[in-house]
Amino acid sequence: MVRQRFRTGFSRSIESRWAFAIRLAIAVAALHPVIVGRGQPRLFLLLALVLPGALFLMDAPFRRRQLGTARGLWAGLRADVPEWRRWWAGFVFVGAPVGLIYLLHPYGHIDSGDTWAVVPTAASVVREGNAEIREFVPLAPREYSSTDKELPYGAIEMPHGVYSRYPAGMTLYAVPFVGIAYLAGADLDDPKTIDALDRSAAAGVAVLLGLLFFRTALHLTDPPAALAATWLLAVGSGVYSTISQTLWQHGGVMIGFLLLLNGEYDPRLRQSRWGLALQGFAVGTMFACRLSSGVLVAAFGLWLLGRDPRRALKFGLAAAVGLLPWILFYQFDYGTPLGPAQSQMAAGGWRTDLLEPLAGVLFSPGRGLFVYQSWVALALWGLWLGRRSDRTWMLAASAVLHILLISGWTCWWGGSAWGSRLLCETLPLFALLCLQPIKAILKWKWGRAIAVVGIALAAVPHTAGIWCFGLSANWKLEEEPTMWSPPAWEALL
Repeated sequence: MVRQRFRTGFSRSIESRWAFAIRLAIAVAALHPVIVGRGQPRLFLLLALVLPGALFLMDAPFRRRQLGTARGLWAGLRADVPEWRRWWAGFVFVGAPVGLIYLLHPYGHIDSGDTWAVVPTAASVVREGNAEIREFVPLAPREYSSTDKELPYGAIEMPHGVYSRYPAGMTLYAVPFVGIAYLAGADLDDPKTIDALDRSAAAGVAVLLGLLFFRTALHLTDPPAALAATWLLAVGSGVYSTISQTLWQHGGVMIGFLLLLNGEYDPRLRQSRWGLALQGFAVGTMFACRLSSGVLVAAFGLWLLGRDPRRALKFGLAAAVGLLPWILFYQFDYGTPLGPAQSQMAAGGWRTDLLEPLAGVLFSPGRGLFVYQSWVALALWGLWLGRRSDRTWMLAASAVLHILLISGWTCWWGGSAWGSRLLCETLPLFALLCLQPIKAILKWKWGRAIAVVGIALAAVPHTAGIWCFGLSANWKLEEEPTMWSPPAWEALL
C-alpha cells in the first residue's frame, strides 16, 4: 500500500508544472551545444531525451497519460478544433519525430559552394543589418577557391561589397537559427559554427516543409492518409536526402507553394485578408529563392483566374506587393531586379532538344525522379481518381511544366547532389496527387502494413545516400546522362 501510494504520488508530481519546467530546462541545457553549433548533435539529443524517455518507459501512469493525450490530439483532427491544436498535432506526429531523424544524421552536409553563403549572409544580417559577407570570405572552405586571393565559389564582388553568388531567399529561413545561436553565445566567426548552423537550419526548413504539407493534406483527405503521405514525403524523397542536408533554395520554393495552397484550401484563410497577405509573402519568397518558381506561380495564378477572376486579381496585387521588397533589394545590391540568378536565364543556357534530358531527369540512375521516388507512380492513379477536379489538374500541370523547364536547361542534372535535386519542387505536388490512392490503400485489409512497408522502402535510397555512399557520390553522369548508356549501368551496379 505504501509503495502504491508512493508511485501514485510520484506520477502526479512529475506531471506538475514545476517538474515540466525542470525537464525543459535540462533539455535546453543539453541542447545548448547544438543551438550554438558545437559538437555532434546526436549525443546532446540523447542527453535531452534521456529523462523524459526514462519516465515514459519506467512510469506506467505517466506513459498512459502521454499516450492518452496523443490519442485525444489525433481524434481532434477529425473535428473542428482550434487552429493551434492542428499545428500541435502536426508537431507531435510529424515535426518532432521527423526532425529527430534529420538531426541524427551523420554530422555534415552536402559539400556545395552553392549554399555556403546563406549562413554568412544571415549572420551579417543579424550582426550588422546588411547582406554583405566580405568578413566571412576567409572562413570559406579552401576547396571553394583556387587561390587565396580569389573569392570562394558562392560569393561575388559587387560595387557595394561581397555578396552571395546565388539567390538570397534562403537567408530568410536561416536568420532565426543564426539569431538564436548568436543570442546563445555562438561564435559566428568560426567556420565549424557556420557549417553546423547550415546543417541545423536545413533540418528546420525540412521540418517546416513537413508541417505545412501535413496541414495542406488535412484539407484534402482524412488524417491517416495525410499522415502517411507526409511521412512518405519527409523520409522517402529528396526532402530527406537534399532539403534537410543543406540550405538549397528548393526548400524555400516548396514552402512558398504550400503556403499558396494553404491560402486557397483553408476556408478561414481564403476568406481573410491575412490569407491573401500570406500568399503575397509566399510569392515574394519563391521569387527570392529561384526564378524558376515563376512557372509554379503562373500555373497557380491561371488556375485562380479560371475559378474566380476577381480573386485572381487580388492575388496578383498581393504577389506584386510581396515581390517589391525583394526586387528593390536585388536592384540595390546586385544592380538587377532579378538578382544574381539573372545570368542563368541567358539564352545560351537553354536547349530545345528535350528528349534526352527529359529521359535523364525521369529515369537516369543518377538523377531519375522515378528511380529515387518510385512512389511518384501513384500520382498517375491519383490523377485518374481526381480527374474531375480542376485542383488535380493544376497540381499535375505545375509539376509537368517544372519538369519540362528543368529538361530545357543545359545543366539539367544539377551538379553534385544526391538524386533528382532540381525536381525537388515537384515532390509536394506529386505527394498531394497521391493522397487519394493512399487513402484507398489504407482501406484495404493489409493497407496499414502496406503503407508502413512502402514508406520504409521509399526511404532506402535516401538513407543510403546519407549514411553509406556519401552525399557527393558521382552519379551525375553528365557525359552520358541517360540510364540506357553503359557508364550509367556501371555506376548503378
